[in-house]
Amino acid sequence: MYVPLSVSTIWNVVAVVINEHLTIHLYAISSTVTAALSVQVAVRALAAPWTRSSAISQTLNLMAFASLLFAIVLGEVILVLLHVDSVVVIVSTTNARADVGTSCNI
Repeated sequence: MYVPLSVSTIWNVVAVVINEHLTIHLYAISSTVTAALSVQVAVRALAAPWTRSSAISQTLNLMAFASLLFAIVLGEVILVLLHVDSVVVIVSTTNARADVGTSCNI
């Protein structure tokens, strides 16, 4: 309960100085990390009663690894690929405006 509230408060302060599009990315990455870590802690707690060699414990540990891997991959998408896509859109919009400006001057 404390982690989501603190993350929300921090991003509310940061959102004042950051544009809306980047704020959405920051909310997405923070919620992804919070959810993945919560799942990992819960799964590891469920795996504690069993010995490490049991199939149940190994399956739960695999689920913990999968949640961490999911957070890493989604973080990569949010932090890198969405920003690259934003830059491509900005460049193509700027080029389209430049083309319109030159075609109007006949």
